[in-house]
Amino acid sequence: MQRLIKYSILASIILVCFSFTVSEWYEFKDYEGKFVIKLPTIEPMTEHIDTIKTAVGNLNYHTFYYAPKDPNAENKFFQVAYVDYPKGLFPKDSVALVNDFLESTVNSAVENLKGNLLYVSDLDMNGYKGKQWRTDYNKGNSVMKNKCFLIDNRMYLVQIATTRKRALNVEMEKYLDSFKVI
Repeated sequence: MQRLIKYSILASIILVCFSFTVSEWYEFKDYEGKFVIKLPTIEPMTEHIDTIKTAVGNLNYHTFYYAPKDPNAENKFFQVAYVDYPKGLFPKDSVALVNDFLESTVNSAVENLKGNLLYVSDLDMNGYKGKQWRTDYNKGNSVMKNKCFLIDNRMYLVQIATTRKRALNVEMEKYLDSFKVI
């Protein structure tokens, strides 16, 4: 009987400890951007819009981000960005043009961080092409994982950053994999 009580108490302690470590994730939707993503907070992402002058005209670059206030948070920065390019710039039958664009996006993102590209792979989201990659930056102390998709004339970039020590945390994949176009 005492053994049963000890195991019951131990099981209760484990259950209580586990309940404090599991965080609930919440959906963030942006109807104008036509996307949904899950975050480990109910706080909304902050939106920022930059107008960028390019060879194809002025483009509005929409950025949504969330940075946890807790210095011990598993991940330090969550971001989704999108930009609409002029219609017809990426013809559906131009696979090489789309691939060149995605490769250029990867290279620009790595260069902007002054980082090192650790890997890159191709993705597909419902027939739309994309890339996934990981960059070490900040003298190797930080890691950013990214996914990028070109859907018709809209480019989406999904990013999450953490410290090198926490680079293999489950939340990174959970966040990146939760991105959906609506």
